[in-house]
Amino acid sequence: MDAYMENPFKTLINVEELSKGQVLSVDQLERLLAPLRAGTQAFDLAVLKLRTYIEREKAAAGEIVTVRHVNGGLRLLTDGEASVYNHARFCRNLKQLWLFHGRAAGVEVSEFDEEQRARHDRQLCQQGAMLLAVRTVNEQQRLLPRVVGEPKQLEE
Repeated sequence: MDAYMENPFKTLINVEELSKGQVLSVDQLERLLAPLRAGTQAFDLAVLKLRTYIEREKAAAGEIVTVRHVNGGLRLLTDGEASVYNHARFCRNLKQLWLFHGRAAGVEVSEFDEEQRARHDRQLCQQGAMLLAVRTVNEQQRLLPRVVGEPKQLEE
């Protein structure tokens, strides 16, 4: 009973059998998560927890996968799909970082004591440096995709 309380998904699904490109439909998820029904908040929350569980268990086994919530079901993305999807999420989150940095810069610090003001200024400088580094890399460097395979022989 303790193992179930620690992780209820462990008894419901064998993550080792899942492969990239596989889809868990809404019907399959309803069977796994019974008595929860699709369309309820409890079901949606359980699906998101299952998604996290699958990603963590696969990572623990040495396989990095991206699981996406699509049309109420879950899809383990292929490597090509994961590349596009993760890049889009990264860019979207980067835009949020700029937004949060702007909000932090707009904080009224006149009522801060010396320690709070110093911490706030230090955080703004750190955030600004990180964002500037990302901007510089995006503007100046074009990264080549990683190719998996045989290492190239150096010519002598």
